[in-house]
Amino acid sequence: MKTLQLDILTPSRHALSVACENVYLPADDGEIGVLESHEDYVTLLGTGVVRIATSTEPSALCVRGGFLEVSHDHITLLADEVKFAKEINKSELDAKLEKVESNLVSSKDDVLLQAYYLEEKKWLETQKSFVQ
Repeated sequence: MKTLQLDILTPSRHALSVACENVYLPADDGEIGVLESHEDYVTLLGTGVVRIATSTEPSALCVRGGFLEVSHDHITLLADEVKFAKEINKSELDAKLEKVESNLVSSKDDVLLQAYYLEEKKWLETQKSFVQ
């Protein structure tokens, strides 16, 4: 079976480079699956879980924003932020989520702050559901 090359990068690190069979990831407008011989494609990344099927075992990680490029069986994710399960602290998540929800209530008159806190809440909830 032909494989895909997946590279995930953030502004601060090269998070992952792996050969895989397929990848499912959050695009800005919904989930997308990439299999071998996928047409060339560029889109915005959303916030969610990237699921990777390799020949040995599946893996997954959380991703937040950025861009996806598929070109000749090579997938590049240029993500704003990436978290592996081992990097997520459940107790810190609960505290951060509580603070974000409090900030959402107190910023109800500021549309820009509301948008910021809603995105932050989505990111924290994605991580929380990922590690449970």
